[in-house]
Amino acid sequence: MRRATASRTLLQARAVPKPSLLRCRVRQREEKYLFSTKPYFKNKIVLVTAPNNTGIKTIDDLGGKKVPAGAGRANAQFMESYNKEHADNPIDIQYTDADASAALIDLYNGRYDDIMNLFKPSAIWEGIVRIVPNIPQTLEIAAVAAVIGIVLGFLLALCRIKKFPVLSQFATLYISFMRGTPLLVQLFLSYYGRPVMLNILNYKFGWEFSVNDIPSMLFVFVTFSLNEAAYMAESIRAAILSVDRKDIEAACWMLSVRLRIRA
Repeated sequence: MRRATASRTLLQARAVPKPSLLRCRVRQREEKYLFSTKPYFKNKIVLVTAPNNTGIKTIDDLGGKKVPAGAGRANAQFMESYNKEHADNPIDIQYTDADASAALIDLYNGRYDDIMNLFKPSAIWEGIVRIVPNIPQTLEIAAVAAVIGIVLGFLLALCRIKKFPVLSQFATLYISFMRGTPLLVQLFLSYYGRPVMLNILNYKFGWEFSVNDIPSMLFVFVTFSLNEAAYMAESIRAAILSVDRKDIEAACWMLSVRLRIRA
């Protein structure tokens, strides 16, 4: 297959914005959410053609050509927007649910004239380059969560082993919830739920705590620490229960003997 890269990016081609972006960013949503001024990701359009097809080099050459696309996908939305501005020579969009392999076979057999691919292999490397500067922050989150998680996990494990009234049931319910729900859901609950709870407390008790004064990283630290505590609690509890009671009594007796000798 031969690839011809379009000269313009997805957001810049023919100055046609993605419809999904238009639906997401409206005046009502801008009043509640802070949108970034720059896109966090840009990707070039790649046109895939058969080896014997040399007439397609840019997006403008797709007029009247058959191009497959999945309904509702980014490439379909882009071509639909393109056709609105080029009604005199639109792209013949062939809506299909076939996967990439089947589409490539159909392209080679002549069923389609071109495949519009919104993925560029070099985007993987570009993504890695953008991730590397954030590694120190990731390690910081992991370190804080590990330290706090070990401390809280030991306390939770102790509550379950000693079977303290109320505390043992709370620890069991907490561990079950934190281990049974995805971490991403917990992040959403932390980031969006706690400000709502804080506003309720402000209204009920007359406080004036501002949600905007809380650093966003604090929600990350708290969520990861609480999640780590649930897993550490089960690990610590299993480690303690795996030691036989006789071994524990023997260790305590030897420790008491050493203390007496030193005394």
